[in-house]
Amino acid sequence: MQVIAQAIKPITCGPPQNYRNLTVTPLLNAKADVPDYWTLDEAFTSHAIRATEIPEVANVSEIYLENHSQRAVLLLDGEELVGAMQNRVFNVSVLARAFETLTAPVSCVESGRWSLSTPDFRSESRAFYATGRARKAQQVTDALCKTGSRRSCQHTVWDDIEKKAVRMGCQTHSGAMSVMYEDYASALNAYTDVFEWVPQQVGAIFRINAQLRGLDLFDAPDTARKLMPKLIQSYALDALDDWHDVTPPLSDSAFLGIISEAATRSFPSLGEREDIRFTSRRVVGGALSAQDRIIHLAAFLPPQGPPGWTIGRRDHLT
Repeated sequence: MQVIAQAIKPITCGPPQNYRNLTVTPLLNAKADVPDYWTLDEAFTSHAIRATEIPEVANVSEIYLENHSQRAVLLLDGEELVGAMQNRVFNVSVLARAFETLTAPVSCVESGRWSLSTPDFRSESRAFYATGRARKAQQVTDALCKTGSRRSCQHTVWDDIEKKAVRMGCQTHSGAMSVMYEDYASALNAYTDVFEWVPQQVGAIFRINAQLRGLDLFDAPDTARKLMPKLIQSYALDALDDWHDVTPPLSDSAFLGIISEAATRSFPSLGEREDIRFTSRRVVGGALSAQDRIIHLAAFLPPQGPPGWTIGRRDHLT
């Protein structure tokens, strides 16, 4: 779609930053916008937003959000909310308008609990790990094309979390994704301490073991600066899980070209404007388009990976 190509056209790549087996290449835009919205954490800090279970009919795949502020709030694909009946992550990026109430599509990342721990959700400044986001992106696109819903395959999400926790040696009675972030907090913080946001940075391309994994792109440097720590840790958790890729490396410019040329489908978005989805053998992901610009674009290599991918773990990275 032209709007995606237009968003990528002014992007240049800054010098890559490396730590252990994770490489982050800043994406730069000298003409980027100033955001006219809050991030989720800013909205919670300002008590401008409330997130709860659906009143009277709580269900796994949806939560209820009230924006009480005069500014829109960006809800990022994969951002985690904890508490209420179960911890959840957003299935798509949404721009909740000022004073808007909406029902947001989510996936549960805590399989073993269905009991009220707190009346409201809260943010713990985490996001779904990157491979989970990639699989969920493909599932949501498939659901939109087939049924018009923004649902993931919930049992697949739970199964993926369980297998990853076992690989990483983490145990939790409630099957919560959060235990992996808690158990590896020191190692994950080491990643975020090393990688630095640079002026004009609006996103990043992420590589693990030198192999490209995905991209997140925003409309404003200030948004990227605030959300980059969450995204770095989501990829760092995969880096600690340690994927071994035997395929030839894909260049940053080639990946940007693949995204620009990907066939897309547009759907009316929650909150504001369009939800643009793309999935193919070469790339999966989606974008939130509002006010004639891309607010957030997330793209990943297909989550199943090319033939020959294996999963392992390097204890020395912990």
